[in-house]
Amino acid sequence: MDTGHITQFATGELGRSKAVYHQDLTRPPGQTHLKVDDLGAGDITFVDTGFPNSNPAHQFTADGLLLSIERPLGANVNIGEWAAAGMRGVTLPATFLLIATFDRPSRVALGAGPSSGTYAPSLLINTGATLMGATSQFRPEGIRLNLPGTGVTPNRPSITQIMADRIVDAQHPSAFTLALTVNRSATTAVGKAFLFVGNDEADSIAFNFVNPPTPVVDIRAGIGTANGVDYRASVFLLDLQIWAPR
Repeated sequence: MDTGHITQFATGELGRSKAVYHQDLTRPPGQTHLKVDDLGAGDITFVDTGFPNSNPAHQFTADGLLLSIERPLGANVNIGEWAAAGMRGVTLPATFLLIATFDRPSRVALGAGPSSGTYAPSLLINTGATLMGATSQFRPEGIRLNLPGTGVTPNRPSITQIMADRIVDAQHPSAFTLALTVNRSATTAVGKAFLFVGNDEADSIAFNFVNPPTPVVDIRAGIGTANGVDYRASVFLLDLQIWAPR
C-alpha cells in the first residue's frame, strides 16, 4: 500500500492514530532506514530459526531489504529469516496495528530437480514461546492468508488468480502488504488480519487469539518455509510499520 492508503487504512482500524515505528527499507544502502521510533525500540536486527544448513541471509538494496532462507534436505520444521524490531523494555499499547509490505517473492531449487513446497512472507509477533501473526502462503494451490501461532486454523481460500498474477508478474510485479490489528484490552485478545495486493484488499479475517499475544518480545517481518526441501525462498521487505491510537 502507498502512504496515503496506509494512513487511511490505519485510521479506519484504530481511529485517530499515528505511526509509532517505521522502517522504510527502500532508501539507498548506507542511509538510515529508521524514520520513526516513538517506542524507543531501536533499529532492526536479524533473526532466524537456527536450523542447520539453512543459510539465512539478508542484503540491503535499492529495491528493499532482501531476506532469504534455504530449506535443506531433511528439514521437517518451519524455517525462516526475519528483520525484527525488539520490544523488550518497550511499552506497547493494548491496541496496535502492524503493517509490512513485500515484493518479488521467490522459490528457487537448489538441486537439479524442480522446487516444491510452501513458503510464506510473514508478519509475526514473538512472545518468547510462540511466533504468531499473519502470513501470505505461497502453495501449489495458490496464495492465501494464514494465521500461524494464533491457535486459529482459518483455512482461507486462495486469493483470486487475478490478484495472484499481479504479485508474480514477471515484468511489473505488484507489492503486497500484510497487516494485523491486535486488541488486547479485553479478556480475550482479538485480531484482524489483512492481505493487500497494491492498494486492493485481497482477503481479510477477524478472529480471537487462542494463544494470547503477550508478552511481545519482538515484532518481525520476513520469509518462512513450511514444507518441501532443497530450495531457497526469498522476498524483498519494503516497509515495516507499527501504528497506535493517539
